[in-house]
Amino acid sequence: MLAAAIGLPLFSACSVVGSPKDVVPVHKIAGNDPGKVLVVVLPGFAFDHDDLRDKGVATAIQKGWPSADVALVGATFPYYRTGVLVEKLHAQVIAPARAAGYRQVWLAGGSMGGMGTLLYEQAHPGELTGLVILSPFLGSDDLLDEIREAGLERWSAGELSPVVDGDNYQRHVWKMIQGWGARPDPAARVWLACGTEDPLFKDVQVMAPVVPKDQYLPSPGGHSWDYWLPVVEDTFKRIAAKSPR
Repeated sequence: MLAAAIGLPLFSACSVVGSPKDVVPVHKIAGNDPGKVLVVVLPGFAFDHDDLRDKGVATAIQKGWPSADVALVGATFPYYRTGVLVEKLHAQVIAPARAAGYRQVWLAGGSMGGMGTLLYEQAHPGELTGLVILSPFLGSDDLLDEIREAGLERWSAGELSPVVDGDNYQRHVWKMIQGWGARPDPAARVWLACGTEDPLFKDVQVMAPVVPKDQYLPSPGGHSWDYWLPVVEDTFKRIAAKSPR
């Protein structure tokens, strides 16, 4: 479903099949003022932490925010498929970062990683300093059509089990997003970007009205690294400029 929705080939089979590892792999890259700000990055579909490192994601973040430490997390598709993404991300990455004394912990993700970022926020509301969501997968076409037809304010998620699972996670995430319209404080922590030629842009536009106008950053580009890397640098430069010293 994710592959079809995102439009990506299965070019890294080791990342999308099999079982998740007991310990989530992480590459950590220190900034020039380590131990204060941490940016945790989730990969997109068919990518892992090695791909994020090789593509220069940490470099792009630190060009924008030189003092930030970066943790590239190998949370690949099996973590989503088996329902352990949020649990392992919290226990092995986010909670230890807070315990280590980080004053700010940001979670960033693109494509599938954008959905992962939202899933974490849904399970741990308000815990993160902020969320950076790039070209996110936001759900099936049927669900997005349903929301567009009703309008986000009037749309109803229906009766949902409190347990988030593979059948209802998209509705849980959209119920959270819908709530930001009435409660702007959570949305004030969200930065959202997408290329205007990206197949997912039409879905991102449904989410955009609840994000602060100066933190919604559409620009020309598609679902590609040529678009993502400059946007990552620019977004974190903007965040750094707003961040308390």
